[in-house]
Amino acid sequence: MRKIPPLNALKIFDIAARYKSFSNAASENHMTKGAISQQIKILENWFGFELFNRTANGIELTDNGSKLMKTCNLAFSVIEKQCEDLRKKSHTHNEIIIGCSSSLLSYWFLPKLYNFFSTDKQFVLNYNSQASFQSIINGEVDFFISGEKISNYNLVDCELLHKDEIGLVCSVEYRTKIFNNDIRDITLLHSQSRYSAWDEWSYLSNIILNVSDEIIFDKLSLALDAVKLNLGVTIAPKFVVENDINKGLLYAPFGFLNCSSGTYLYTRNNLSNDKKIIIDKIINKVKS
Repeated sequence: MRKIPPLNALKIFDIAARYKSFSNAASENHMTKGAISQQIKILENWFGFELFNRTANGIELTDNGSKLMKTCNLAFSVIEKQCEDLRKKSHTHNEIIIGCSSSLLSYWFLPKLYNFFSTDKQFVLNYNSQASFQSIINGEVDFFISGEKISNYNLVDCELLHKDEIGLVCSVEYRTKIFNNDIRDITLLHSQSRYSAWDEWSYLSNIILNVSDEIIFDKLSLALDAVKLNLGVTIAPKFVVENDINKGLLYAPFGFLNCSSGTYLYTRNNLSNDKKIIIDKIINKVKS
């Protein structure tokens, strides 16, 4: 048997020491202040010395109390980290983690997956919009969708999902403005992730619009939302905006043109066969 004090008393002490208050510790643990004091007393009896100085203004840690607090912080942090790691590992067998930008998720991926489910309900889909290519290298996601072409990694398979077509998109109001040649007040809405798209589209289309103002957004989805609010026009891939164009929410007055960029799927090649089957179904669904 390990020669350590009661763990519950140590847990109560750790909370009381952090708050420097028995009352706050009682509130967090849904206990009475008297019950907190009793647990601290059990601990002090075990050690044979006081851990807190009780004053009229509250409590203060003794020197020994401060040393114990540091030990508890370290020990509980290690336990918390290991328990969380074990808990995550226990869920990896029935979870598919998808790395994809929030713009692609909201405008393309999730609408395409409407009503999608695995027949046996075996897997849960978990989306990570902050993922990067390094995330799939580290095993943090099962597959990753990106506009960046990366190759020559042994543990990752790469597949081209879309050869991009880009076009200028606008709202109905802006469509009227463009076709009426009232283009003096056009505002261009950039996304940082595709900042060069405007120059590429201008080169491919040989169309020059007199842009009076520019606004930069950190995500394409925000630029597209601003387009719907009649704040300006932006350049977007066809597969991202096709759904909203079909609904009449967006309009592409000059159509779409083939460009040099593409959208790629990166998949860990050490996944279980069951996961690979579900991922194939997902990708076939979003490509349809």
